[in-house]
Amino acid sequence: MGFKPDDPNDKPKWVELKTARKPESHKDHEIHCKKLLKFWAQSFLIGCPTIIIGYRDRQGKLYELEELETQKIPSMVKNSPYCKWNANACLGATSAILDFLKANIQEGQVWAIRREPGQRELKVLSAPGFGSETGKIVKESFRKWREREKDDSSPNLS
Repeated sequence: MGFKPDDPNDKPKWVELKTARKPESHKDHEIHCKKLLKFWAQSFLIGCPTIIIGYRDRQGKLYELEELETQKIPSMVKNSPYCKWNANACLGATSAILDFLKANIQEGQVWAIRREPGQRELKVLSAPGFGSETGKIVKESFRKWREREKDDSSPNLS
């Protein structure tokens, strides 16, 4: 998905579509709050301004829609007795993880990131078997497709 506005001040014109069961019990509300965290994080990171949640019944039939502004979800959950996450803490943790990876990963190699169940720390391990070039992870057809896309979007200077 991409968005290239004619006017750089234009907001993106896309929505994220999600489905969920409408929360009914205390446990359902807690599960829904975890889903809201995932919905918010995914949409926030790509700059998607709107999330539409389609609520379905137990048979999977859609019966209600709710439109949420991505930017307002953190304040919405802050006032909920069921939600236990904080957007600033999530962003802080993400920033710390990225800083850790930048400090511990050397370019030109393939790495695996692992966190053992019950442990707090991340382990960064060299991932042998992929060769020393990161290009060997993706299929050649995918890489050619991406290169073609990049070439098509480059301005023609001739």
